Amino acid sequence: MHSLSKFFLTFVGFVGLSLASPGDGEDLPAVCDFTALRARWPKESCEALTSIQAGLPDLLRRVRPYAQTYVLVLLDRPDGVPGAWDDPVLSRLRVGLLADTPAETIAARYKFAQAVPYPLSQTGACALFADLYRGKIDAVLTWAPLAGYFVAVTDVENRLQALPVPQPFPSPEWPKSASEGASASDSDLFRCADQIQGVLESYGVAPAELLTANVEESSVIPDQPPPEDLAAARVGETLYYRYCDRCHGAQAVLGRRGLELRQRFLQLSYPEFIRAIREGRPGRGMPAYRGLLDQTQVQALYQYLRALTMGKMEPRKSTD
Repeated sequence: MHSLSKFFLTFVGFVGLSLASPGDGEDLPAVCDFTALRARWPKESCEALTSIQAGLPDLLRRVRPYAQTYVLVLLDRPDGVPGAWDDPVLSRLRVGLLADTPAETIAARYKFAQAVPYPLSQTGACALFADLYRGKIDAVLTWAPLAGYFVAVTDVENRLQALPVPQPFPSPEWPKSASEGASASDSDLFRCADQIQGVLESYGVAPAELLTANVEESSVIPDQPPPEDLAAARVGETLYYRYCDRCHGAQAVLGRRGLELRQRFLQLSYPEFIRAIREGRPGRGMPAYRGLLDQTQVQALYQYLRALTMGKMEPRKSTD
């Protein structure tokens, strides 16, 4: 495996970033002020994000668990989004990618209708997502940390889905910045990177190393759920607010996608619940968490939703 230092040898030159408050009482670099950046996105111009261009590589190289992961990012589609890499939907897609990166190798393996190259630069990366929303391309095939950043900045309405590439590939080697300067502190950028990693995980993206590993999985799912366990439910609560509340809401009642999860939970058998978490529901926008959540974690999620539905645990109060 290549070392991370080699992956990011060309990630140099960081223009000093002004600090901005993202609203949580902590000062973070402007490159991570997702609320402010989202407000500028409707201008539909990459010029709206020029203040972060120099700092972006220095941030993304800190999303280390995803250093070898690539994803296909799509808008919700009437004919559904592909749930696997052998899905015939892929043959109808115009896919944008950054030239001179491993995305070209990945695209050559799959039967896309068209692969559309963009310049290898942060402006080119921004243009990928701008053109995805404008309908000029149907999907973006790119490095997971970069995808996570632009999803965080642009997907205010939760319209995007992500399909991870099931093999590891090296990170792109960006051209050196024309300017050099002081970097924001490592601690600030690692906090920002953790937010990007959380975005990727909430979209069901697992690091490529996990996707290719032998994932712990029982060959037979029991028909009956395990006995109630409030300690496991509290673990499940933490997992829920990391992976699930973006779509299903803070109280698991009515999320941004209008999904009544607690009502749906009562309709699912235990095996159906486990399979839904592992395999996802591609036609309904539910990502697969196979490789990202192990068997114990999936069971903990079940314990939490059961306790919540039965009134044995209270939902967290909304911070909105």
